[in-house]
Amino acid sequence: MFRLSMHSCSTDFVGEKRFGNWLENVNDWAISRNRYWGTPIPIWRCECGHLECIGSRAELAEKAQEDITEDIELHRPYVDDVHLTCPVCGKPMTRIPEVMDCWFDSGAMPFAQRHYPFEDKENFDADFFPADFICEGIDQTRGWFYSLMAISTFIKGRSPYKNVLVNDLILDKHGKKMSKHVGNTVDPFALFDKYGADAPRWYLLYASPAWSPTKFDEDGLIEIVSKFFGTLRNVYNFFALYSNQDDLDPASLDVPYAKRPEASTMNVTPKMVSGRVVKTSN
Repeated sequence: MFRLSMHSCSTDFVGEKRFGNWLENVNDWAISRNRYWGTPIPIWRCECGHLECIGSRAELAEKAQEDITEDIELHRPYVDDVHLTCPVCGKPMTRIPEVMDCWFDSGAMPFAQRHYPFEDKENFDADFFPADFICEGIDQTRGWFYSLMAISTFIKGRSPYKNVLVNDLILDKHGKKMSKHVGNTVDPFALFDKYGADAPRWYLLYASPAWSPTKFDEDGLIEIVSKFFGTLRNVYNFFALYSNQDDLDPASLDVPYAKRPEASTMNVTPKMVSGRVVKTSN
């Protein structure tokens, strides 16, 4: 049911144990929230106790006491002004005030993004479901991974994804979880302004595999900027300096692959590279 496409030593820990244990001991999901903003729960209640759930815009427009069309704004406060006629006692029915848990919205993503079942119903399973893989942080085993699984199991009877790539958390340099309360968070935009965007990206992959906890240390980032990006910049500047003096157009330097010295030295062909890419993606 749940397989992780990631480093083998982490597979059992996250997939079978962390997520599996959560599913074995899961409680009922209270999907309603007493908030104003959110997806209004489409249930209308009569004072006699009768409840009715509306399943589409067309059904709401048909059953509404007010003169509305299918393009009505479905969020509050507009939808709360719509009333139905109770089929039991004939009195007006009012929508219940609760909205959906936002995790329900997230879990409905595979269906909502295709407007299923109102659109793409015929080709939904063949072209869009289930997903080949999803990717999120390890904390989503009790969040998005579960909400996706719960809703999909209810609607389709199976998992909405074939593989899950889980990345672990970014910690501070002492290995502690970052928290605003503790004051050990890092402002990424400040780092971008100081070092550029490429350096932090490269550092995060250099410091630790994505599936392992990453201890973020700005001193390590500075080292990456100096040793790697500094060298890369110097090589480019050296090339640009002399190529500009000679009015060299790099686009004109089309050397056939077979005549490139690094190709014969490495004994690597484009077909081999392409095959390795396909193998990795599969």
